[in-house]
Amino acid sequence: LKNIKSRQLKLAVVATAKYIMPHILQAFCQQYPKVNVSLTVAPQHQLLERLHDKKDDLYIVGYPLEKVNTPLYPFVDNPLVVIARFDHPWVKRTEPIALQELSQSSLILHEPNSSTREAVERLFQKFKIPLQVQLELGSNEAIKEAVLLGLGVSIVSLNTISLNELQHSFAVLKVEQFPLIQKWAIAYSETISLSMISQTFFKFLQKEGKKVIQTANQAKLSVF
Repeated sequence: LKNIKSRQLKLAVVATAKYIMPHILQAFCQQYPKVNVSLTVAPQHQLLERLHDKKDDLYIVGYPLEKVNTPLYPFVDNPLVVIARFDHPWVKRTEPIALQELSQSSLILHEPNSSTREAVERLFQKFKIPLQVQLELGSNEAIKEAVLLGLGVSIVSLNTISLNELQHSFAVLKVEQFPLIQKWAIAYSETISLSMISQTFFKFLQKEGKKVIQTANQAKLSVF
């Protein structure tokens, strides 16, 4: 990256990716210490607006996406899991919990239009099971706090939960069709040329970034 005019990298990512991005950026900045990174975290629909307005260099979005003309480049799995407080009665269940039973529980979910909520809705529609939501919240932090308070169980991205939280606060439940494998994809406006830094980070995400995410999730999945 020598002799590059701009050393600024503007990124925008879906909310579920914000927990893993510091780890990816740490690895990237160790290799390219002179790059200045700006990171915006936003809901999926706002990311698409930013993409349309060309406000950032690269975007990480939930995949698949409907009615999007911009090419998307899936690069890593984003597993959705069902979580409960560590002392929830379902934690001791040895047989997988049926989707029908899950739908009738005290279910805490993201607000409509989030990528996680849309994936859950598609799953329940596929099996023609009504999705009954007791509590809708606007952030992963609020959802985890509600679960810790014993208000119910939730479906979240595995990337939003730390290994420490899985060891001390939450349990991942055995539920039919879960983990529900979604993907993250890289997007950018093809009406403008990517800078050399953007191209470098794009390739970094596809290789080193993918490894960072996979390693973290493998460690978490080994807990249960």
